[in-house]
Amino acid sequence: MDPATLVAFIIVALTAIFFFVRSGGGGNDAESIAAGTTRQKVDGVVLVGCSGSGKTTIFHKICSGTVPVTVPSMAPAYQGASLPSGKSIQVVDFPGHERLRQSMLSHVKTARGVVIIVDPTSAKAIKMAAQLLFNLLASSELSASTPLMVFCNKGDAAEAKSSDRVKMLAAREIDAMRKTSGTISEAGTEDDRGITALGVEGRPFSFDSEDEGRAVTFASGSATSTDKAGGLCALVDFLESRA
Repeated sequence: MDPATLVAFIIVALTAIFFFVRSGGGGNDAESIAAGTTRQKVDGVVLVGCSGSGKTTIFHKICSGTVPVTVPSMAPAYQGASLPSGKSIQVVDFPGHERLRQSMLSHVKTARGVVIIVDPTSAKAIKMAAQLLFNLLASSELSASTPLMVFCNKGDAAEAKSSDRVKMLAAREIDAMRKTSGTISEAGTEDDRGITALGVEGRPFSFDSEDEGRAVTFASGSATSTDKAGGLCALVDFLESRA
């Protein structure tokens, strides 16, 4: 092997070793997150939602005031947000990939609040968001005192359903899921699987029922709206209440 070829081979080998070590010996963020590891302590509000809901766009607009082009991520993003009142709060953008749903619960258990971002222009997206909300409500990982908000992004789109309509559809979906998963008994109780009961047998699930034991706020807006009233005001108010 001539000297030039040997040098090139050494450079390539060292580069490969560098990236292998940097990635954790062949692991990736998805695997470490799925194993329940968190890179930072969660002490703020966690944004969750399915891919395509506009969650990451909202995260950037709240934290930096920008609306960049975003791509799906497999790792949480943590950043502080300065609020109009002068207070600040940590905001966490948790990836929407289904593989990470279990580790999502380990992130939200120390959160001051959780916001489920939903695309109200899609019936499928609303159903998926309801399933995500069901997982949160039925999990013993999430404290009963942790407030939840369902924020309907893209609310300015002509085909968007209102937050009241999304609330009704989500309640209907959760009612069906709790019957098939066995999460009906005395509201707020927990079984040996660590699943919290939702609602009372014989009654349809309702977010307005006092039997549910947890308040879930529904609001609508748009991360890309230039109209302040139709933007992220409701979401910012929620952050203010948790800061």
